[in-house]
Amino acid sequence: MKKFLAFLVPLFAFGIGLCAFAQEFPDVPKGHWAYEEIETLAKEGVVVGYPDGTFKADSYVDRAEFSTMVIKALAQEHSPIKAEIKYLDVPYYHWAYDMIQRAVYFDLIDGNTDYFYPEGYVTKAHSVSVAVNALETKDISQAKALVVLSENYKDFKEIPTELIVPAAKAEILGITAKAPKREDVFGAKNYATRAELAVLVYKMREEAKLNPNKKLAEAMAPKKGPGKVIPEATVDGSIGIIPIGAMLPVILSEDLSSQTNEIGEVILTNVDQNLISKEGYILILKNSNIASEITEAKIGKYFVRNGKVILDTNLISTPIGQKKKFDGSIDTTPKRKWWARIFHAIFKGAKTNLKKGDVVYIRVEEPIKVDLSCGWIFTK
Repeated sequence: MKKFLAFLVPLFAFGIGLCAFAQEFPDVPKGHWAYEEIETLAKEGVVVGYPDGTFKADSYVDRAEFSTMVIKALAQEHSPIKAEIKYLDVPYYHWAYDMIQRAVYFDLIDGNTDYFYPEGYVTKAHSVSVAVNALETKDISQAKALVVLSENYKDFKEIPTELIVPAAKAEILGITAKAPKREDVFGAKNYATRAELAVLVYKMREEAKLNPNKKLAEAMAPKKGPGKVIPEATVDGSIGIIPIGAMLPVILSEDLSSQTNEIGEVILTNVDQNLISKEGYILILKNSNIASEITEAKIGKYFVRNGKVILDTNLISTPIGQKKKFDGSIDTTPKRKWWARIFHAIFKGAKTNLKKGDVVYIRVEEPIKVDLSCGWIFTK
């Protein structure tokens, strides 16, 4: 599987890096014309280098890799695929199938052709077209576009007719990558280099923060809905944060008893309503399932001990198809009135007997970060 340009899952939402890492490329010094854009995208995991640690800024990128790069830069790698497009050369098991499908859905690339040519190198024309398609732009005439291009590029007459308006829009918006000593050459049919694409994607993303196309605007908007408020949760831009100590109400999917259940058993719970922030943003989606393992189980016996069941949560499965590590704990010890506490402290024998459908609370043991635009959960 050819992947000259590697991509990592960028856990970020437009400038908020959730899993940023330091990345230095020896062949991209600080004086390099695309240093800032390459460094930023590398820190966010949108692009990474080769196994030898280099970036190879002048190498080319294929169309599948570029589609993946754009979708990740726009933070839409977790958005649901709402309609599948059949390309004869991109089967469902292709490594970039999902990303290409998303690129089609968001109107970045044309889905009305039989072939995508995923391993064909990206041309300047294709890259600029994709970048402009991600944006909501003002219409301009072909004549106006030609004037703009003629003032900036000596090869403007070589730009394909269908690209004239998109190329002019890119120029007006200032998102076109211009390599040193080639600032006045558009090179529509030339292959775009990794450095040029990094600059283009970086600038496209900045513009998309302000003027995304309609489908992207809808996908990027934090989602609100009714549900149970988690008062400790905070919101930072499009990221929701549930801190350590927050208590999340869930419903038991089966009976649970200190008298019958044993250590090591896995118990399922269900989120029966959205868990939301004070502002109404959805943090945990309704119908998410959380698996917990019993880590402590004691049978209640009179004059010996009170019954006890403690569980550690370890996995959440959400309606959007995510399965993620989920650190929390459930203490099923019931809250009793003062006289009951005294009685059970003296005579022991209290039992824990919970039924399917009863509410228990998960205490969050590791901060949970959520992309509020799609419900994707980020934890360590």
